[in-house]
Amino acid sequence: MPAAVAKDPGLLVSTTFGDKWPLTVPYVVAHCQGITVAGRHLQVATVDAPDGKTYAANGTAKDHGNYLDIDSIWAPNPDGSGLKIDFSPVIDAALALCS
Repeated sequence: MPAAVAKDPGLLVSTTFGDKWPLTVPYVVAHCQGITVAGRHLQVATVDAPDGKTYAANGTAKDHGNYLDIDSIWAPNPDGSGLKIDFSPVIDAALALCS
């Protein structure tokens, strides 16, 4: 991991999550930005992947931003159910940065 992100407050690392890591990349840097749409305050959660691409981490980011779909780096659940690993801890970590 680059030194530039090692101390970033939004850094999320696969080793911290263990088997519950929901992504196919070893780490991401989470971000949260408050926006106002039609008089409503919304929180845009995104993650930056190691390749420098920024992905929408929540529906608000997907609907109100020009971010890549997280599906391309979202890991499948190894139980073979066809579902994905729970992504909510990443969303929660990103949204906590808006507080």
